[in-house]
Amino acid sequence: MNRSLVLTKESRPSGQRGLSRKPDPLHYSAKEGEKGNKVLLIGFEPFAGYLSNPSQDLVLEAARQGQEGWQIDVAILPVRWREIPAALHRALTQSEAQWVLAFGLAATRRAISLERVAINLLDFSLPDNTGEEIREQAILPDGAPAYFSGLPLRRLDSALTVAGIPTEISCTAGTFCCNQAFYLLAHESNDWQRYRGGFIHLPCTPDLATQIGKTASLPWESMRQALTVILATLTEPLDPA
Repeated sequence: MNRSLVLTKESRPSGQRGLSRKPDPLHYSAKEGEKGNKVLLIGFEPFAGYLSNPSQDLVLEAARQGQEGWQIDVAILPVRWREIPAALHRALTQSEAQWVLAFGLAATRRAISLERVAINLLDFSLPDNTGEEIREQAILPDGAPAYFSGLPLRRLDSALTVAGIPTEISCTAGTFCCNQAFYLLAHESNDWQRYRGGFIHLPCTPDLATQIGKTASLPWESMRQALTVILATLTEPLDPA
C-alpha cells in the first residue's frame, strides 16, 4: 500500500532526501483517499543522550512501508514535558484516527510492554531534553488519578506470544514523558470514547543497548513484526481485553 510521507528537516531520518516540507514538523499524514482502518502511530525523539529511539524509527518505517488495510498517520513527540500537551493535541486533531498507538523506549526492559495504566503524575528520574527534572507534580491538577488502556491487552499479549515475540502486560508506564503522553492520550479521548488506543514500551535494539551499556534488548525485526501483529489483531471484532 503506498503512503504519502511528509518529513521535515527536524525529524528526517538519515539518508532521506528530496521529501517535501510540511509546516508541522511533528506530524506525517497517510495518503488521502486510501481505504481501511486509520491509525495514528506516535513515537518519541531520542533522549538522555541516546543516538536513536526505536519508537521513532518504528513508526516512521511503518508510515514509509505501510501496513495492509491501514491508513497510517505518524507523530513524533518531543521529550520536553512542557511541549508534549500541545504537540499531542495537534497530532490528534490533524489525524482524527480510529486508533492511536503510542510507543516509547524503556531501556531496561526485554519485552514488548503493553502498558495497562497511566497515572496523573510527573516524577522524573532523569531530565527531559530541556534539562528540566520535575518532581511529584500532577500532569493535570484537576484530572483523574489514572486511566486504564483502551487496547485489548490480553488479546494483544496472546497474539504476540503466539508469534514468538517476547511480551508482557505492564502495570507501570513510569512517571516520565511516556506516562505523560499516555495519560493525556486517554484524557483527550474522553476515556477512549473519541478513539481507542494506548501505550506500548519497546526495549532497546541490540545496537542501541551496546551504545548505552545496557544488556536488555530485542531485535529490530521482532519490533517490526510486533507492530504488524498488533495492527492485524486490532482489525478483529472487539471484545473485552
